[in-house]
Amino acid sequence: MIHSTKFRRQFDHPFDGCHLLVTGWFLLAVTLLASAAPSLGATRSDPSSTERAATDRSRNLQRLLNERARLDASDRERTRPRGTPLMEAARSGQVERVRLLIDTGSDPNDQRLDDATALLLATEAGHVQVVRLLLDRYALPDTRVRGEMTALMAAAVAGQTEIVQILLEHGADPNLKDVEGLTALLQAASAGHTDVVQRLLDASSQTEAADLLGRGPLTLAATRGRVEAATFLARRPAMLEKRDGLRRTALSWAAFRGQVEVVRTLIEAGAKIDTRDEGRLTPLLLAVSAGHRPVVQELVVAGAAVDAPYRAGTTALMTLAKRDERELVELLLDHGADVNHQNAGGVSALMSAAAEGRIENASLLLDRGADVNASSKTGWTPLIYASVRGRDELVQLLLGRGAEVGGRDGRGATALMAAASQGYRAVVACLLAQGADRSAVDPEGRTALDRATAAGHLDVEQLLASWPSESGRG
Repeated sequence: MIHSTKFRRQFDHPFDGCHLLVTGWFLLAVTLLASAAPSLGATRSDPSSTERAATDRSRNLQRLLNERARLDASDRERTRPRGTPLMEAARSGQVERVRLLIDTGSDPNDQRLDDATALLLATEAGHVQVVRLLLDRYALPDTRVRGEMTALMAAAVAGQTEIVQILLEHGADPNLKDVEGLTALLQAASAGHTDVVQRLLDASSQTEAADLLGRGPLTLAATRGRVEAATFLARRPAMLEKRDGLRRTALSWAAFRGQVEVVRTLIEAGAKIDTRDEGRLTPLLLAVSAGHRPVVQELVVAGAAVDAPYRAGTTALMTLAKRDERELVELLLDHGADVNHQNAGGVSALMSAAAEGRIENASLLLDRGADVNASSKTGWTPLIYASVRGRDELVQLLLGRGAEVGGRDGRGATALMAAASQGYRAVVACLLAQGADRSAVDPEGRTALDRATAAGHLDVEQLLASWPSESGRG
């Protein structure tokens, strides 16, 4: 009988049975080899008998070594990350093999490398009968693997409605959360599996469920554009107005992500259309900031407050006036947007359009009554904004609509001085042609020519120096 410490430690190995069997075969092989010498001595008088005995011993030894190799291979196969034979059978949906393996001692709750259980693998693969069998044979439904995921969560993500029901019937906890704070309900909503969402809601009171960012089921569905799931969840007022960590509602997120069908669904369900998040942004402002034209149209037509300001008083109209969005600018104006609203810096929509060279927007704003000579807190007019940016076509438009060519900003500079300082020859020529005074001086006594010379704009310098003096009266 073997009593060594080394042997006792072998009993603690996960595959004690295999090691004991191999050890036994190995000792038997050694014994056979040790017995070879006396046998040879006893049969020297019979060479043929000696050869046969040696051959038999060699064959027996080879058979033992082959068996050892087979067991070693089986041992290695068992420890591969893909899991146990039971796991493989569950993954592939082999019901009878699963039954046999459990009946012969396989543990249905065994898991390797914290990666999976047989139940999770069967769930992910959608093998209903295997899932039912494992649960009937005492597989634990709430074992956590892969970032705290459970079989119920896996079924919810995959939309396995029948498996979800089976797991719930066997006691799976629908309120467990993964590392991101997601329950099975939240995951099903995010994936858009409405039937699963309904079953999970029936199984628990999770109307206030939220992930680590405070997002509820409806917010997750809305963000991902899951129209059917959003429609179902929006019937619950508590979910419709639930806010996340950014103080955003499902409608806010749908607008920001450009999910126009979900936006329409939520509005029809009664969502408040002008709620503000922690940054004071409404769904309309979020849609404008993200550039989602269809959502902007949907919200405006539905009655969103078009003049709701953000960022120091900037409105949707002012933001869109900078972009190539004439259609949306017109839509906002048609729905009552204030064409002359100015933000905290005194900037108007027309100034924004002038600065960015949006001539179509500027023309439309002027047609709707925009003040062509309004000034910002720094004294800049739309003409100065256009001049300092080199927008010669806009300069012509503004002058043609009554802009004062000689108006000065807060530092006493005119549009001509601004254009000359920046080297915009075409703008300088346009302003001179409309009567800009080239002899006018700023508070430091510099003319437009002095500014162009100091900045090294030779072509502008030459234009100003050669311009007929009788043309320079403004």
